[in-house]
Amino acid sequence: MNLPVPVDLLEERAAEERRNLRRDLKNVKYTWEHKLNIKQNLREHLWQAAGISALVSGVLGYAAAGLLTGRRNDSRWQSDGPGMGL
Repeated sequence: MNLPVPVDLLEERAAEERRNLRRDLKNVKYTWEHKLNIKQNLREHLWQAAGISALVSGVLGYAAAGLLTGRRNDSRWQSDGPGMGL
């Protein structure tokens, strides 16, 4: 048989749960703001960010140079066989 729980006790438990929920949400908000702070993350990982940007720049530069020189499809650089060509 279930004994009735006093309303005062239920209200006190509900208020405590609301306080705990607010505290947990503040902690989660602070943690996410701290982790997503771009300036602070760049300061902490400056060399990694510089390395990645240098690598990406090199790859894009190499690709752009390949597109602009266009030697792959140029018939002057292809031969039909030995002794034939230029």
